[in-house]
Amino acid sequence: MVDWAYLGPRRLLEPFFEDSVLRCVAKPFNRLFRYATPIETLDGRLKQHPGLPPAGFVFDMSRCKLDAGGADAGGDGAQHRRLRGRPDQCGGAGQAQPAPISATQHAAWLRWIIGALGQARSGEERHLFVKLNSWHALALSLFRRAFPMVPWIFLYRDRLEILSQLKRCGMHMVPGLIAHDVFGFATSLSTPTPETYCAEVLERIGEAVLRNYTPGRTLLVNYNELPAALWTGVLQYFGISCSADDIAAMAQAARYDAKSPDQRFADDTAAKRNAATDQIRSTAQQLAGLYARLETLRLSPSRPPSPV
Repeated sequence: MVDWAYLGPRRLLEPFFEDSVLRCVAKPFNRLFRYATPIETLDGRLKQHPGLPPAGFVFDMSRCKLDAGGADAGGDGAQHRRLRGRPDQCGGAGQAQPAPISATQHAAWLRWIIGALGQARSGEERHLFVKLNSWHALALSLFRRAFPMVPWIFLYRDRLEILSQLKRCGMHMVPGLIAHDVFGFATSLSTPTPETYCAEVLERIGEAVLRNYTPGRTLLVNYNELPAALWTGVLQYFGISCSADDIAAMAQAARYDAKSPDQRFADDTAAKRNAATDQIRSTAQQLAGLYARLETLRLSPSRPPSPV
């Protein structure tokens, strides 16, 4: 089923899409007039209102910041539309295949949902980008089946800096908050340490990226290339040209924290490395091979050109 709510003309400026949804459904009108339809309704609706086709997908390993601001962004906000955050709306679509439906139908669900979420808000948008959560990389084969010609990037970071997130870890790093089978674990890991569990999750995410890496359709980006990589490589890879004014606007936006746009961005690299315990450093070594494979592909002389 698909739940609907009236949004009106307001832009989605919250850092996460779910924040916009919560704010929207709290409105008295939407609390009074709840409306839901079968997911198949989207198919007919999108034939009349196709929405913006996705120009690119953005996956990341964890604790990587590429964008700033809310769900609508870019220049003056009119040229680009971005869906960011926790697309549980990609939903059932973006995770394990529901048993009653085929792989083809599962891919159709994903196309329908992204088509619905990708409707132009102002009528002036030209490009749609979808920023997924870390664990959605595990569904890369589904995204490739649903959108075989859409390029995607994977943003990753030094494993020591990611593992140092344990004091404020994301939900995918907490055992039990996301079903173990989403990560391909046969059963729940028996009494894992926080470090071990995080490493297992990161390894599954990285391996999924390596399995689905496609020259000409995949761009790997190291966190240490940011923010300049956004306007020196990423946008060009997606086939988007940018002017000097656009670059200046992006550089200005990058000075603020993507998750807390009212706060200045503070590079936490040194702090994370200094805070790493001996256990974290030891666990990080277990991921050295995965990190090296990603780096080798990223630095390869045959790094794929823009697919556009």
